This record gives sequence, structure tokens and C-alpha cells, in this order.
Amino acid sequence: MSIISHPPRPPGLARFPFILALLCLAFVPVTIQAIEMGPGMFMVQDVPPGREVNLRKLGGVLFTVYNRSDQVMDYSLNCKRPTQGGLTTWEKGYEEIPNAAWCYLEENTVTVPAKGEKQVGLIINIPDEPENYNRKFMLGVILSSGKAGGTSIGLAVACRVQIETAANDHLDSSTGAPIAVVPSVITVRGKPGAAVSGPVLIRNNFKGHADISMERLPQVQADPIKHPRYFSNGFIPQNEPWIIPQTASFPLEMGAGNLLMFTGTIPVTAEVGKNYEELAFIRAKAADGKEILTFVRLHCQVEAPDSATTSPAAAVTPVPEIPAKP
Repeated sequence: MSIISHPPRPPGLARFPFILALLCLAFVPVTIQAIEMGPGMFMVQDVPPGREVNLRKLGGVLFTVYNRSDQVMDYSLNCKRPTQGGLTTWEKGYEEIPNAAWCYLEENTVTVPAKGEKQVGLIINIPDEPENYNRKFMLGVILSSGKAGGTSIGLAVACRVQIETAANDHLDSSTGAPIAVVPSVITVRGKPGAAVSGPVLIRNNFKGHADISMERLPQVQADPIKHPRYFSNGFIPQNEPWIIPQTASFPLEMGAGNLLMFTGTIPVTAEVGKNYEELAFIRAKAADGKEILTFVRLHCQVEAPDSATTSPAAAVTPVPEIPAKP
């Protein structure tokens, strides 16, 4: 299996064409007795709505179905919403994909020879709608024994696919997620020791008031072994924040948006030419007790001391304020 990589991403829609597949548990297949498939989990980033993303053609991740038995076996392979596929929990900050039909496999029935294996590719085609940008979806890919549509299906295993759609910094509105984040990636650049800043718009799409609080990955996921599942390929993970929000909590009325500024200083010990990534989680609690968790990626590109970028204003892409919905 291979990794699709790209150079440091420029701000705004210049990121649009790039696809990144990050293997989190690539060599840990999911197994239940005679049913086995890998990888158990992987991430696909920068998926552009309105464009078909064929992971096989891009040299990306393929699902491998293993047959450890001494006879030929038939299996059924399907994309489903996680809860429809038997998944009750998944990585925090990702929401269940609204429509599993946006994703499909090259084959839904696979026949695997005795002691053999079969690879199947995944295709993603998310509709080009404003609400499908800046989103983090979770998809379930379910492997079952027996042929698709048959009556002998018994055991099943579920693999998780983290799908992050392309960041759009200039949407007129964002109505899909209960808590919309525009953009989903903040990129800052500067020399070691330089001050940097970047904004993000947080909109409340709940049907009522919501209280917003900001958290970091160790607060959200206590098990450090699971932290690598969240970070992007090609970036150095940062759990200790360099860039912090201007406020740790605030109220947000229905339909209202808050332009939140993140500010900080690049440590003098930061390595020139390296790209660092932090995650800022946004927890929203509605008046009816419903709770939503999402996050924004904070990318810091460390430049050489003789770089022309010297001021915070030159290091960020501004996000226009989006009017509150009526």
C-alpha cells in the first residue's frame, strides 16, 4: 500500500486538487475468526466535492480481503454509515457521513482463493455543495461472509475511513454541520521566534443557543497511543500548543458566527523547513443537552531567517466574516 503525499499546502482553494491518504493502522487488519480485512483504518484528506476520487488510480489505499481457510470463500463488501454498519464509536471530531452512497467499492462481492487475498479499491464522490466543504466524515466499510444479497451472511467486520473534504476559506454560508468551521485548516508561516496568527469562523447551526469551548487532543483523547490517528502526513505533531485561541469559551446564539483568532509565537527551537500541526477541538453544547465535537487543523510552516515573511498579517489568509443566518 502506498501513501499519496503533496508539498506544503498553500492557503485557500489552491489546496483544492490535492488528495492525501494517511495510513493510521495500515498493517493492522480487522479480524473476526475467518473474516479478515485491512487496513483497519485510514484517512483521506482534501477530498474535493464534485470530483471523483479513485484511490486505486491515485496510487492510494486498497482494501485487502484475506482468506486464511483451505477453501474458496465469497465475501460481501459494502460502504455504510458507521451506525448502520455496527460501529458505535469512532475517532472524536468526525461526524457520521450523511450518505454512504457517496462512496462505493470497485466490487461488492469478492471471491478469494484458499489461502489467498483480494484487493478492492474505494471511490469517493461527494456532491459539490457549499455544506460539503470543511467537513470531517466517518465512513464504515463492512466485510461480511457470503455473497452480496445472499442469505448466508453471518460474521462481519468494519473498517473506518476518515474523510476530510477540501477546505474552502470563502464560502458565503456553511449550513451542513451543526457547528460549521470555516476554514477547516489554518496555515501560518514565519521564522523561529516570529509572532503568527490566523482566524477561523465558527457558526452555530443548532436550533438554539450553544456554549462553545476549546480543547486540545490530550483533553479529548486521553490515550496517547491513539493520537497518531488524527495527524496529517508530512507534519510534525504538536500536542503542546504554539497557537492558542483568543478565548477558551464563549456563547453562540442560533445562526450566529464568531470569528475566532488564534495567535502565538513560533518557538526559536523550531526546525527551519519543517511543517508542524496542532489540533484545536471545538466542543459545542446545546441547550437541549446535545453535544457536538469537531476540530480545526493548525499548520505552521517554519521559514528560514532570511525569509521575506516577517509580520503576522503576511503569514495568514484572512477569513471574511459570514453574516448570521436569520
